[in-house]
Amino acid sequence: MVFHVSFFIVMGELDDFFMSKVDIPLIRHGKRQRIETLINEEALLLAKYLRDERKEWTPRIAALCGYMELPRLYNELTPLNTEKT
Repeated sequence: MVFHVSFFIVMGELDDFFMSKVDIPLIRHGKRQRIETLINEEALLLAKYLRDERKEWTPRIAALCGYMELPRLYNELTPLNTEKT
């Protein structure tokens, strides 16, 4: 089977594309942010810190509210399921 050199160039460029990194902006719903999104973003920031991609990591969730306040905050940001099962 004969491959052209251009095939390998395109495959190399495709590989570079898949290995590239992009910045993901904060996901917000109006002026609020869902608690699940905040937790996912916090996990990403912690992973970057553990891989030495960031010099410091300051947990935003702990600064947001106390431990006992998280269930209340979750209930405020998550609409109740009103459908009957």
